[in-house]
Amino acid sequence: MLKIGVSQLPKADPNKLALLKQWVQSCVQLDESATVFITQLECKEPGCPPIETIVAIMRVDEPTEQRKIHKSVEEITLTDISNLFKNNSHECDQEKTKGK
Repeated sequence: MLKIGVSQLPKADPNKLALLKQWVQSCVQLDESATVFITQLECKEPGCPPIETIVAIMRVDEPTEQRKIHKSVEEITLTDISNLFKNNSHECDQEKTKGK
């Protein structure tokens, strides 16, 4: 069960969050009407990863698509994002995803 309330996690770097969103947009080839939401959560329950990052894609008139990475925002790489969306038919555009 997730603990709601004050988190001991450091606040995610806004620049890294922006980069992750850019990677997701490139890997999934989202249009401008889609919104990418990224947040990291802390879990203290047995068997639960201590930190996970949730990536949600919200599109008009479609259900929200949600994926999880068992890493903090700071630890996520382009390879992680690419693997997260590997079932999508598009390859991540390396030119649009420069930065880390």
